[in-house]
This record gives sequence, structure tokens and C-alpha cells, in this order.
Amino acid sequence: MTIFLMPSLVLVIHCQRKRVDLPSNHIPASLCSFQDHCCVLYSIVGWNSVVGPWSRVEGTPCDPNPNKPFAKIQSVPLFNMAGKLNPSITILGCNVQVPGEVIILNSVVLPHKDLAGSFKNQIIL
Repeated sequence: MTIFLMPSLVLVIHCQRKRVDLPSNHIPASLCSFQDHCCVLYSIVGWNSVVGPWSRVEGTPCDPNPNKPFAKIQSVPLFNMAGKLNPSITILGCNVQVPGEVIILNSVVLPHKDLAGSFKNQIIL
């Protein structure tokens, strides 16, 4: 069962939320867990994933400007000229364990990973 709280916030039943900063523009899957004081912004969180206490999982919004008539989403390449991942939303695959007090910024984390530190603009295989 899915609950829509506001236009860009979706909660899925069986997610465990403790004292969490109100997430913005994120989509959690079933059975995920958000620990105390974590912050999740512009992200997709996979099944059985855990975001540890005082962690931040954040992506970069890439929505069109709603104030412009005929607004379109501009398609940017996945990588820049230096070979780095261009900023976009953050995606955590299923069974990803984000430890406490780390930042995951503009990254894609493939399933079944136990992260050990902070990451920025990376694809974690």
C-alpha cells in the first residue's frame, strides 16, 4: 500500500521511520529503514535498504522550471568531459546499508552493498 503525503513525497507501507528529517522528493521501496536524524533528498531508496543515523542521502533535482511555458527536461549526458558522473538523483539499490554519519551525494549504488564511507558523483559497483 502506498501513501501520498504531498505532491512529491511518497511513503510505502512497512518502511521504518524514526526521528527523520522530513524527506523531500524521494521514493522509498518496501521494508526500508530510516534511522534517527537521517536526511533523504531527491533520491530513490531500494527494498530492504537501511540509511543509518545522522546520514545524508542527497541527489540533485533535475526538474524543468514550472514557471516557464512549454518547459522541457533537458537531457544531459551521464558523464562530463572529465569522466565524472554528472549530478542527478541518488539511487540506492536493494539491500544497501548506509552507515551512520556519512554523505551519499549524486551517486548510484548497485544492490547488496555495505558502504564504508561518503561518496560523491560516483557509481558504486
